[in-house]
Amino acid sequence: MAGITAKTSLTELAATVSEALRRSGIVATLSGGAAVSIYSEDRYQSEDLDFVTVALIDDLKAALEPLEFKHTGSSTPAVDDCPYSSIRRHAGTSSFLPRR
Repeated sequence: MAGITAKTSLTELAATVSEALRRSGIVATLSGGAAVSIYSEDRYQSEDLDFVTVALIDDLKAALEPLEFKHTGSSTPAVDDCPYSSIRRHAGTSSFLPRR
C-alpha cells in the first residue's frame, strides 16, 4: 500500500497524509492523540490520526485514494497491517481506512 506498512511510524504516516492533503489543496490540522503522541515523542501513544478540516468528503476521497485509503463513513478502527490506519475527519465525522 503506497509504502505504508506495519513499520510506518505515526509521525511518518501523519507526514504522508498531510502532504497528500496539501498537494490536493486541502487545509487540515492534525489534532487529538496523534498530535500529542508526536509532540511528546511517543510518551503517549495514539492509534489513529485525527484531522480537523472543512474539506468535502469527495475531496478527501480523491486526496487519499492514491495512498489506498477508502472511506468507511464511520470511525471504525482499522484492521489492516498499519497500526495507525484510521484517519478521522472532524467537523462532521468520517473515517478513511487503508484498502486491504
